[in-house]
Amino acid sequence: MAILEDRGIFWWNDEPVPETQFAPDASVGGKITIEDNGQIRLELDAMMPGEQNPFSVLRYSSKPIGRNIHGLLNGDSRHVLLLDVIHNGGTVQTANVSQERYLALQCLVSQETFKRDRKTPLRFGALTVDFKGFEDWLWLQAIQVNRGRTVLSARYKKEKDRHYKVPFGKISIEYDLSAPYFSVSKQRELNLVESARVKIKPRQSILLEDCKTYYRHIEDLLILLTSSDHNLGWPTLVPAGSKQRAELYFMRPRSEAKAPAAYECLISFPEIAAYFGDLFAALVETREQYGPGLYLYLSTRRGMKMFFEHRFVSLIWGLEAFDRHGRGEMQADKALSDKIDRILAQIADSKDRRWLRGRLKNAAEPSLADRLFSIFSMLPLPFDLVGLRRFCEECQARRNDISHFGGLRKRELKYEDFFRDLEGKSDALAGLYHLHLLMAIGVSKELLDFRTNCSRPLLRIEDELRAVGLLVKKDTPKSEAAALA
Repeated sequence: MAILEDRGIFWWNDEPVPETQFAPDASVGGKITIEDNGQIRLELDAMMPGEQNPFSVLRYSSKPIGRNIHGLLNGDSRHVLLLDVIHNGGTVQTANVSQERYLALQCLVSQETFKRDRKTPLRFGALTVDFKGFEDWLWLQAIQVNRGRTVLSARYKKEKDRHYKVPFGKISIEYDLSAPYFSVSKQRELNLVESARVKIKPRQSILLEDCKTYYRHIEDLLILLTSSDHNLGWPTLVPAGSKQRAELYFMRPRSEAKAPAAYECLISFPEIAAYFGDLFAALVETREQYGPGLYLYLSTRRGMKMFFEHRFVSLIWGLEAFDRHGRGEMQADKALSDKIDRILAQIADSKDRRWLRGRLKNAAEPSLADRLFSIFSMLPLPFDLVGLRRFCEECQARRNDISHFGGLRKRELKYEDFFRDLEGKSDALAGLYHLHLLMAIGVSKELLDFRTNCSRPLLRIEDELRAVGLLVKKDTPKSEAAALA
């Protein structure tokens, strides 16, 4: 489904526009289409100026051509700036006009014209993202309605904007209301819609790719806090030194997830409103520090469909990466070093000794099962530690089966039983991984414990953990449960 489809005129953005014109003489008619997944297509009625050989329109390329295309749309006179443009073929005709097609990796859309391309890249001073679809998560309830038998009144008191200082600048949550213009009027119908958006203002102007990175950070944080894969709206950018506003479109995964209701969110905004900025800053730092330890979990979200084996190993790889980045390189302690030396001293052949030393160089490394147990046991959950240890060892064995045997190690086993087992383990791993990331960015333990937080996603995680035997039984006495945990 297209979110923008309109005809207009288009030209190279390094071409000067005469003062008395709205476009240069060397412009071409065409149609631009932006799909809801961010795919951007431009179909021109002729060839762009400068293309000498008509057969050049048949070129297909995977790399940008190095020039941007500016467009003025017919429908609402908006301006578009197609960035990182790629040839996408065309039509060659000897008895008519040859036509040309392009793809763009990203596109800016604004009510105002864009500046000509310069040698320096575009820079931006701020970006905002509307929280459309996440109103229930925010608990927007500032409209108070009072209805009697013959009179209805509505009162709105705008909530104060929230501002947070972070190491790289400022973050704000800005509240707004969609309503009739400021006046006293009579209406046949009345529509009041409360909304909110997040604004990021870095200390210094940033590049377009940095804007996209901040946008993804906002999306990542919402996935962790809400446990919903619902897509955010598109970001709006403010060019550095300007008041112009431009919506940014680019290719991204499209999720079919609907907007989450309040009861479907793992952690609601009011519960973390006081330190939302700290959570965002911690997420940025965590991504820098742990890399795949964060994004390998998020790669399984956003509505992405994956094979059972792929999802399982992605979760395992991410957890192992998180632990490795946290621990750093492991060195053998004195006792282990002495033990290795004693073993090597008993081998007479120098080649055999050298071979064995190479095999033992990673002897200090903890096993995958030990890494998983170390990560999960930090969570504030009533674990059956025997069951948790068994689960970690079984996950290690399954990882080895998939990595070294492509799945089933023993062919006499049924594949259906294998992937059912893998599905249950993957669900439990995903839940534990999710809670671990929330704790890593600074969410309080009380909000991650289903004994103190009864949100639906957390109760679902509890059911998934009980299904694989990781928690003490519900009827276990408190003293016994404490001893097991």
